[in-house]
Amino acid sequence: MSGGSGGPAGAAGRRELALSIRPRLLILALVPIAPLVFAVLAEMLTGTTAFGILVAIVLLGIWCGGEKLFVEPIGSLTRMAQRLANGEFSARANELSWTGEFMPLAAALEDMAGRFAGREQQLRESNLQLRELAYQDALTGIPNRRAFNAQLAAAWDLARALAEPVAVLIIDVDYFKRFNDRYGHVQGDVCLKKISELLIGATRSQADTWATPPSFRKYATRASDFTARYGGEEFAVLLRRADLETACKVAERLRERIEKLKITHENSPRGLITISVGAASAVPAAGESAQELLQWADDALYEAKRRGRNTVVANSQVLWAEAS
Repeated sequence: MSGGSGGPAGAAGRRELALSIRPRLLILALVPIAPLVFAVLAEMLTGTTAFGILVAIVLLGIWCGGEKLFVEPIGSLTRMAQRLANGEFSARANELSWTGEFMPLAAALEDMAGRFAGREQQLRESNLQLRELAYQDALTGIPNRRAFNAQLAAAWDLARALAEPVAVLIIDVDYFKRFNDRYGHVQGDVCLKKISELLIGATRSQADTWATPPSFRKYATRASDFTARYGGEEFAVLLRRADLETACKVAERLRERIEKLKITHENSPRGLITISVGAASAVPAAGESAQELLQWADDALYEAKRRGRNTVVANSQVLWAEAS
């Protein structure tokens, strides 16, 4: 009987028992492992989250640092370059604290700005000097013909707007060619300088000004007069707010003071340097120009020379002579 129990039937029974017991053993084996797996998974998840947060912090730090260390300096340098390109040479690169990598570039831009500013100032000064030279007589240092014509045009327009007179004196040094022939051009230049200095300082005082209301008297000063060398031995004087009578008074005073300089001129009938003056005044009217006023003064000068020089002739006298 015992041998029968160990037969095929017994073996089959044992296999069935083993198969039924194996899943239970596997489940029993997995039961204590599950908490460990969950713990490991939780630890991994926590580590991944921490790592992600760390990476995010690092990236944020890099972005902020890059903004401060690179983006802002580059933007500032770009703005400075644009300001320099627009001619704002006062721009400076020391507005930010630079990292070592940007210091050479910032210093170079600042040096460039300083050089540009210096060159711009030099250019302005040169232009101013050229402008002064363009309107200044090289010999005497007083305004030249170009400056006088510009002043006359402005005074003419103002006088037309205010309906007030403006006068011009044209002055010629008598027998000046003879003076140069006798004493040489160096002495001729000295003579012209002395005459120009006197003309600048002896035009008009407030008492000579054309009659104006008391509230306007303070503006009627000698500063409104303008003297220039018109060419060669000719000078011109512009008298704002001056009628013909006032212009003739100023002209006569100038003639007397030139004579009192007592500059010897042996080739002159009087033995001294003298001047002839033509005077003209007008209240600008429609259709008239400043050049006509100049022409009237020049006609008066011609008449003064015709009468023997060392005299003053007003344009009205020329018109009267022509009418008679």
